[in-house]
Amino acid sequence: MNAFVLILFMMLIGAAIGGVTNHLAIKMLFRPYKAIKIGKFQLPFTPGLIPKRREELSRQLGEMVVNHLLTADGLRRKINGQGFENQLTTFAQEEVEKLLSKEETIQEFLKSLDIDLNKDLLRESVSLWVEERYELMMSHTREQRVGDILSDHWKSKIEAGADQFAVYIQDRIKMYLDSHEGKERIAALIDDYLDNQGFLGNMIASFMGSERLIDRVHPVLIKYVSAQEATDWLQTMIQTEITKALDQPVKDFEEKIGKETIANTLGKAVGQAIPLRSGCPAR
Repeated sequence: MNAFVLILFMMLIGAAIGGVTNHLAIKMLFRPYKAIKIGKFQLPFTPGLIPKRREELSRQLGEMVVNHLLTADGLRRKINGQGFENQLTTFAQEEVEKLLSKEETIQEFLKSLDIDLNKDLLRESVSLWVEERYELMMSHTREQRVGDILSDHWKSKIEAGADQFAVYIQDRIKMYLDSHEGKERIAALIDDYLDNQGFLGNMIASFMGSERLIDRVHPVLIKYVSAQEATDWLQTMIQTEITKALDQPVKDFEEKIGKETIANTLGKAVGQAIPLRSGCPAR
């Protein structure tokens, strides 16, 4: 019994000594924060170990972060990584969706940020900004060929669209010629042509007798317009024109339309498209 009490008493004494020394050691690491002096004499172990060496510790921690945690190569790999790009894209989409889901105009949004901006001034600023962007973009592309600035995907779509457009034109011509209006128009053109030919025209008309020339010419025209040869000819002609257009510099098309006209039209269109009135887009 005495041995048990002795062992328990030794355990309690050891625990008390360990707890006091650990508490004192931890306190001495952080406290006191400043040196304690009595006259010119500085008490030992003041300040604490960490406050005393805080400048050295902060410098070493900074070097560790710069050299091992936030390195330039590490940041570059993080930014260029596909995961970061996906996260950034997802974040941008979510923020844009939140903004678009709000039933408020840009002017109301700016007022919520304590920014009071006149709508006419905003439209004018946006219009000028679009015109400047257009001029900056065109300054690098005016001398380039149209085909050089278009991707292969868009070139393929243009070529496929050209063939469909040729078929559409052929169908519209056939529909017009097959209509009463188209038939009468062709008849008028034939009669006018024969009247201007004098004796030759009268001779041809006399050979036809009471039958109109258009009644013989019209079926031939319909057959020719509907033929596959006409389709091939239209497609070839349109493809040739597209090839010529793609080989021209961009500035040729800009000069035909007008640089100022394009820039002003784009600027005004974007400026007017900004929703500045609640309930409906700006007009």
